[in-house]
Amino acid sequence: MNIKKLTMSFLLIFLFLSAKAEDKEEYLALVNATDSIFIKNSLCKSSGDCSNKEFVKFRRIENGVQLNIYGVKDLKLVSELTSAIINEYQSKSMKIVVQVSYYKISHAESIAGMSLINNKQKAYSYFGIAP
Repeated sequence: MNIKKLTMSFLLIFLFLSAKAEDKEEYLALVNATDSIFIKNSLCKSSGDCSNKEFVKFRRIENGVQLNIYGVKDLKLVSELTSAIINEYQSKSMKIVVQVSYYKISHAESIAGMSLINNKQKAYSYFGIAP
């Protein structure tokens, strides 16, 4: 396992340990909802494959979660992902804040230092949900 993956693993463990149990379930439900769209669109074969491809990264924020979704260039896919997240949020009657940002570049490109000068790291679509 390389250092980057090991670091990400420890970060995810820290996030899970520091989150309340019900928040963890909600975060995972949102990620699973996005994974199902990526799988439906043949961008990955399973949730594990989606995780390895780093389409979705999340982090805790005050009262909720921020989802950063990478490698999404098709607006139809943005629409499907947005609908899946909203449907999951409503079906589970979530009471957390959810912020979602979409990026055209991959997560690997973003951490490799793609230039902010040419705005390739800037989210091109985003939305939020609050209880």
